[in-house]
Formats: sequence, structure tokens, C-alpha cells
Amino acid sequence: MNHKKYFLASVAALMAIGVFSTQQVKAAYSVVATRKVTRNAYIYNSTNKRTSYKNKKKLYKGQSVTTYGDGQTLKNGQKFYKISPASNKYVKVANFKARPVVKTATAVIKPHADWLARTFNNKGNTVRKNLKPGTKLTVDRHEVTSFSDNFPAGMINDDGFYHIKGSNQWIMGSAVKVNKKIPLFDPEFENARTNYSLVRFKNNADVYNRQGEKLNADGVKVRKQANWFRADNLLYIWLPSENKAELFYHLIAKSFYTTSSTSDKLKVSDAYVKASDMKYFDGLKLKPSNTQAEAKAAAENKN
Repeated sequence: MNHKKYFLASVAALMAIGVFSTQQVKAAYSVVATRKVTRNAYIYNSTNKRTSYKNKKKLYKGQSVTTYGDGQTLKNGQKFYKISPASNKYVKVANFKARPVVKTATAVIKPHADWLARTFNNKGNTVRKNLKPGTKLTVDRHEVTSFSDNFPAGMINDDGFYHIKGSNQWIMGSAVKVNKKIPLFDPEFENARTNYSLVRFKNNADVYNRQGEKLNADGVKVRKQANWFRADNLLYIWLPSENKAELFYHLIAKSFYTTSSTSDKLKVSDAYVKASDMKYFDGLKLKPSNTQAEAKAAAENKN
């Protein structure tokens, strides 16, 4: 039992830095299931104290929630389900239906799916190809898989992959039409929203360093892009060129697409973008870690 606890603790630590894939998460926990909440339920940490998860202190009746493991007994002797693969967030087993909600759907190959009309194994290698339009497949999971990065983003879009029930094969979401919605599970996104503020660009923008200096030049800006970015700090930075302090997000990113072309990227070691150029949409809600006066004083001390 101690070995199991150590292994799961290691999984949580590695998930926090994005090392484990969806398949490895499922392998680490004996059961990964979608369960329905039968009554409003508080969220607890591993010491049995109430806490929050995704800015919520409760789960509400009727919600469907992904749980990890077959239940753990905490200090008070009650059994809890873990509701986050990357952090210690728990809800009492008594607040769920006795059996997990099993979701399956029928996926039908679209007309003109062409190259996409094929299945892949867990490594992203083709297993079956040239599936005919109208071919029906029973699917039971909808995920951003560990091999999703093998394919151009425009090919996958936000459709992910569907797992074909009773097999180790997957079909690209953009190749099929499903008769029932299965929520898309993205382990990287779930981990990110637990530990960071998630933001998007509202418009083309400048990127700065900690000293308030622009990192982009010659009129080239970072292009507004659809993907989200992780932010771990919200702070004021003194801008010498504007003689004032502005609020910035510190982004966990090392490169950005620019307005110079669709493929050019600006590579940076540390990135700060004005909060006014970003839009918060999920995850932790950060508060400024300093004041405008402190930002000005810090800049003056360096001069």
C-alpha cells in the first residue's frame, strides 16, 4: 500500500509539470470514471479541511465529474474520491451515484473525410485506413491524446480523438459525426487550470522583459492567437518609455507567433504582456503581487 501511495504522489508531482500523458494517468489510477453528483458536496484536501478547486468550493447536484482511483480513506475514516489527477482535491464518495456514469456514442465517418478516415493506435500510428463514409464506430472516450502533437493543429482543431470502445484504437474527431456529446478531456488543460491563470490575447500585442523593455522590434508584434497561455504572476512593471507603471501578466511561454508572417516566431527567455492586452478565461484568478509605487521604486533602485 505504501508503494502505491508513493507512486500516486509521484504521478501528481509529475502531472504538475506536464510529464504524464492521458494514458499514463489512466494507468496510474485503477479507475478513471465520470460520476454524477447526487447532492451538493464540499471539496476537501488530504487533511480533511475544506478547500476549493477551479475557484469552486462545492460540487453541485447533477454535475458530472471525473474521478481518479477507486476511493481513498482520509483521516476522519470516511471514503473520498480524488477529483484532480494533479492535486489533492477530494469529495466524499457518499455524494456520488454508486456506479460511474458510462458514456458511449456512435461516431459516423463523414463524407469526404478522405485521409482522416483512419484509426490510430496509442502511439499515433495508423491501424486501419480508407474507412468508408457512413462507417459506424462505438466510442467511449473523447480526449486530447499524448500523440495529438504528431499532427498539425489545423487538422485536429478542437476536436481531439475518440477512443473506439473495446480496442486500443482512436479516430480523429474531425473525421466523424457523433450522435451524443462526450466531453473533451485535456490533461494538460486540466492541470494548467488548477495551477495557473489561463489567458488569451485580445489583440496583437507587445512582449516585454522584467525591466519594462520591449522584446519585439521594427513594428512587429505578437499576433493574436486562438490558443491559451499559462500565467503565474500578475504584477506592475515600470515602463521607462512611458514613465509609468502598468499591470502585466507573466506568461509561461518561450515563443510566440508574430505579425511578420504566419510561421515566424519570437523566441524569448522571459515574457510579460500587458494585462490590458490579455483576457482571462479560466483557472486561478491572480491578484497583483505588488503596487505601482513598488514597481517605480524597484526601477529607481536599479538605476
